[in-house]
Amino acid sequence: MDQQTGQWNSSLLISALGFHAALFIACVHPIPPILPNRTDRLIFTSTNSGSFSFKGACNLIQSPPLPDPTASAVWKMIWKCHGILPRILLFLWKLSHDAVPVKSVFARHLRIAAPLCEICGLGSDDALHSLFLCPKAEQSWLNSSIGLRVHALPAQILPLLKFLSEQLTHHDFMRFDNHLWALWKSRCKEVYEGKRINVQQVNSLANSYTFLAVVGRYGLNTHLRRMEVQNQHEMPTCFQGNICRLDGSFHNNGTAGWAYTLFQDEQLLRYGLESGEAASPLHVEACAMLAAIKAVHTVGWSSVIFLIDCQILANVINGAATPESVDWKAYLELLDILVAFRRQQLFKCCYVPRAGLQLEHHLANYARINNLTAVGFSFPSFPPI
Repeated sequence: MDQQTGQWNSSLLISALGFHAALFIACVHPIPPILPNRTDRLIFTSTNSGSFSFKGACNLIQSPPLPDPTASAVWKMIWKCHGILPRILLFLWKLSHDAVPVKSVFARHLRIAAPLCEICGLGSDDALHSLFLCPKAEQSWLNSSIGLRVHALPAQILPLLKFLSEQLTHHDFMRFDNHLWALWKSRCKEVYEGKRINVQQVNSLANSYTFLAVVGRYGLNTHLRRMEVQNQHEMPTCFQGNICRLDGSFHNNGTAGWAYTLFQDEQLLRYGLESGEAASPLHVEACAMLAAIKAVHTVGWSSVIFLIDCQILANVINGAATPESVDWKAYLELLDILVAFRRQQLFKCCYVPRAGLQLEHHLANYARINNLTAVGFSFPSFPPI
């Protein structure tokens, strides 16, 4: 280094270390300032005097590292999303700590050049490219349920996750995490198993993870929890037998979704989701009831208890009210429902609070948001890749 100018002596570096080493050294910036008539000396930063001490070394080892505010904000959002599967949480932790097993990580530890992406061959095979910037991943994000445009996002993983955690709602951030996991699983199958997976299959797999998250949160695939029924006309003493639970989801833009579940002796027998358009919340509840009645006929039940959280619909079915002052679409559905109940004397309808139908409520929301129609007998109904 030139003591007068404070710059690297390029000719001396090249002659002593070679051109490539000199080039790397020249990239060190900024160069520490050189003060005249002063000599540099080594200091130990953990003591005030700058001299090494055993106590200062112990304090340095035991002192916790300063938390990264970006990572803290990301994890705060992740822990609020209760619908994330544990294995996806582990994957997010690895992603935020640059520990996802992509080939660029292996190349860095082996000190070799980073290989290109095996899907497109256009970029480095790192986590950012594999999960966001690869053309196939980019198209998948654009066609996903959150419609993400990856080129408008930060170009680093942690700032990207922090940006999305601030911009997306809890539900959308949960869907983002599930889609991220679906992309990773699909990529692994393509790279290591040679399977060709299209964008539609990736999106279907992401939907299945979101569906499984709802399943795990409310115990859909175990047993029906007993609940208190509040109804002045019928008060069954237990729920042994045939039970149909249903609910609807309505948005002001007219989109709707409804869902039902059939339980026999507290064991799940069948479920269904459907999306469509509706004129009012009552219209959605009526559509849910008609879909449930059709499912009950399909399985051959002649005796069943329907559990709903719509007091108006329950009163109309039980004869405690007349369908007055409702939109004509809901009125037509109510007439069909009344005919079905008059024909089947062993059909009973009971009102329960919303808390008793959280399963069906979230399934109906899921159908409406994802424009999904599905019928199945075990969760999920989506075919595995």
